[in-house]
Amino acid sequence: MYLWDLYGTWSKQLTRRMLSALGEGNSIATEALAHIRTVKAFASEPLEKGMYEETAKEALRLGIKDSLGFGLTSALTGYLDLGAGVLILWYGGILVLDDQGNMTSKVTPNTTHPNTTHPNTTLAQQSESSSLFSSTGT
Repeated sequence: MYLWDLYGTWSKQLTRRMLSALGEGNSIATEALAHIRTVKAFASEPLEKGMYEETAKEALRLGIKDSLGFGLTSALTGYLDLGAGVLILWYGGILVLDDQGNMTSKVTPNTTHPNTTHPNTTLAQQSESSSLFSSTGT
């Protein structure tokens, strides 16, 4: 989450600068088209076109930078998540299996727990020995 917060802050700044460049290019084009006779009279079409292209290239450069940042952030968080899962499964496998590949006693149930009973006892034997079923005289 921390990495996404950093990317979000950085991306917001880039997006503002990109939209500012696009807005500047839009104002250059609007002004040139609104005063087309003056632009033609002074033969300044290449100048206007160059100024517009400069702002469009700046916006494109910032957009590519933002896209690369998103891709890197997404890939890094995905690989960290995958790596954590692999590490957990690998370490868990080591804990469960011994050297011969047999399951160790770490995964067998604890039969000495006071609430567990031997599998060969009957329900009647279990209820006789259980303190829950003893009569309290009330």
